[in-house]
Amino acid sequence: MYSLFCQITFQAMQKGLLNFGAGAVFEIMRWETGVVSSIKTRTLCNTFRAYYARLFELQHPTYKGYFRNKLSTADEILEYGDMFNPANGQFKNQNNEQLELTY
Repeated sequence: MYSLFCQITFQAMQKGLLNFGAGAVFEIMRWETGVVSSIKTRTLCNTFRAYYARLFELQHPTYKGYFRNKLSTADEILEYGDMFNPANGQFKNQNNEQLELTY
């Protein structure tokens, strides 16, 4: 799915769009995979939008800022890297204590 995210983003760039929304990319992905292909067994969770947008910008630093990102848990995960424990969705501080995210 991420490769489709990148493909749609590059198509938007080729059409001259200076900024685009990860939400719009997700809706196009839903259209392309759900309606056109009749694949209804997969779902695309909106929670992943922030992660896809940031991953795209990490992999393609030339286009950093193409998506207008709001502050997200994705920022904290990318900033803290190995300090994040995806099993329980919490961070560890330097003393290996769990830190909880509050939003």
